[in-house]
Amino acid sequence: MLLKRNKILFNIHLILSFVFCVPLFVLSITGVFIQYENEIKQILSVKQTPQVKPKASFSEILANIKNIDEQFRPMSIKIQDRHKHYILGVSQPFRKAYNVDIYDANVSRDFYSVFAHSMLMLHRNLGLSFSANDVARATGKHIIALASIFLAIIIITGIWLYFPLIKRNFIKSLKVDFKRKGYGFLYQLHSAFGLWCALFLLIMGLSGLFWSYDFVRNTMLDMFNIQTTSHKKHSRSDINATHIDMIVKNLDIKNATIFASAQHYIVSYDLNKTRHAIHIQNNNLIVSEIKTTVNKNSAAWLKSVMLDIHKGTIFGEIGKAVFAIACFGLSLFIVTGFLMAYKRINKK
Repeated sequence: MLLKRNKILFNIHLILSFVFCVPLFVLSITGVFIQYENEIKQILSVKQTPQVKPKASFSEILANIKNIDEQFRPMSIKIQDRHKHYILGVSQPFRKAYNVDIYDANVSRDFYSVFAHSMLMLHRNLGLSFSANDVARATGKHIIALASIFLAIIIITGIWLYFPLIKRNFIKSLKVDFKRKGYGFLYQLHSAFGLWCALFLLIMGLSGLFWSYDFVRNTMLDMFNIQTTSHKKHSRSDINATHIDMIVKNLDIKNATIFASAQHYIVSYDLNKTRHAIHIQNNNLIVSEIKTTVNKNSAAWLKSVMLDIHKGTIFGEIGKAVFAIACFGLSLFIVTGFLMAYKRINKK
């Protein structure tokens, strides 16, 4: 009876691993990159020497971009520092981004930011959102969510199948003998390393469902007795360079995000450690302060906590590194699993 049960669980483990190997592999690779996206960007970025000459207007900057790409439509602008800005937009059918020098209006493609965004979309919906089709995006999101759910089943069945050795010698079950070769080495590497990473992968997979399904998010909000208010979303429109020049000219902004809605501009920026927003209506600049205090009865607090849990940053830099290793380990399990299956099929 036990042998029959183990055979059924083994088949479940094998079939689910085979069916969801591609989305799980994508989650693994993109997850490692997202963990250290900011650190990679800092390494690759070149610090510029501050200039004293007059700043170029956004009208000049956007004109230079149009000379390079006539179809480019700027959708948002990030003011990153005193020297360079980051302009994000679309040039159908692709998303494009440019770095611009605010002193001489020189323009250069920002391939890294586009790549980073692509990795995030692959992580969230297998990149199917690139098609700008809501059905494709939702399909990709559900595939990722199902892969996360079945990852838990794969891990549990794997631990059950490995449990006899765990029970017999727990310390030995955590070790890998690198002197072993062939199927025995692959099995030990697959099982022992899987045991080390199991808990972290379970946390990552199940916490990710918070963003995949509304009912999961709403259930957690109810558990913490958090009331949410619906916010009306505004459709975005093209950037007006004159308005942007007016914003930058009138305000000393170091970090800001600017985008245009169908009704007005919405700008969020930090000034004197306080978050502000700008609305432009009828060519009048309206500044309002945004309350940034996050209390434990807010949806923003819960979202922040869940993200920290999902990325392991709730345990500090060590947790972040451990979660990244576990995420990479998922790719290792897929590769070793396929190699073991191949050897089982082709054994003499």
